[in-house]
Amino acid sequence: MGIFSVLFLSDKEVILGESDKHLDVKLSLYKENDDKSNTVSISTVVHIHNILGRLYMSFIIPLHKLIAPAMLKKLR
Repeated sequence: MGIFSVLFLSDKEVILGESDKHLDVKLSLYKENDDKSNTVSISTVVHIHNILGRLYMSFIIPLHKLIAPAMLKKLR
């Protein structure tokens, strides 16, 4: 799925991830259904291994703070 590999797949959850010498990134998409609604939760975990990983994340985090809310608005 894009740059990520599928690490786990079930009826309710997909866990995607990618690792290199700078970062370990995991992304969970979890779907919960009840009688009245469907909910999707998105969680990420990033483990930074070194200064290049930290430098990369210093550029990415501000972009994600702008991009993620805009993408979620399109889902409504």
